[in-house]
Amino acid sequence: MSHEPAELTLLLVRHGETDWNAQRRWQGQRDVALNETGRQQAHLLRDRLRTNYLTGTPYLPGPPTHFFSSPLSRARETADILSGAFSHPVPLTEIPDLRERSFGKWEGMTMEEVHAVHGKDAENDTRESWDSVGERMLNALAQIRETVPHGVAMVVGHGGSLRFLLIHALGASQDSAPNFRLDNTGLSIAVYFDHPHKGAIGRLQLVNDTSHLW
Repeated sequence: MSHEPAELTLLLVRHGETDWNAQRRWQGQRDVALNETGRQQAHLLRDRLRTNYLTGTPYLPGPPTHFFSSPLSRARETADILSGAFSHPVPLTEIPDLRERSFGKWEGMTMEEVHAVHGKDAENDTRESWDSVGERMLNALAQIRETVPHGVAMVVGHGGSLRFLLIHALGASQDSAPNFRLDNTGLSIAVYFDHPHKGAIGRLQLVNDTSHLW
């Protein structure tokens, strides 16, 4: 008799907008708070989740039993707002490895300012390598899977670093990470499981859904 492998479904959410997002400034690991637009975006996603889970609209998997968040305030506040979608408390764990990619000396600058200071062909030799980002995101995934081996969890993080969970689910190379666009409060769904013959594999069910903002 065959058995389906235990699945872990992750609802992946990029944080809401900040002033630096609106100004197109490199944020990286600077702790920039949500602005009012970002809070409104988070509330709209919260209302969407509430409609799905409290009224039984059969669209999203879940409800999640755990929340995980980057420790940066824009992600943590987004997670705190989203937690209001549920009629019962959902435990939230901050994972430092979920933080955004560091952009070093470019953080706080627009590209126009980067070009003015460093030239149009500027290379950022102070930013975090993709290898480093990928390694810590896989560490974060391992911590999540240890806490929630199967079921549904929500992960609130950042546009740069969350893309590594998408490419990991696809089994794609890290070179493909920049090809994914993740908007503020965009919702993606990735499923991971250990196949008895193929090992750890995953699949994507949704990428960057922002229909709650329309």
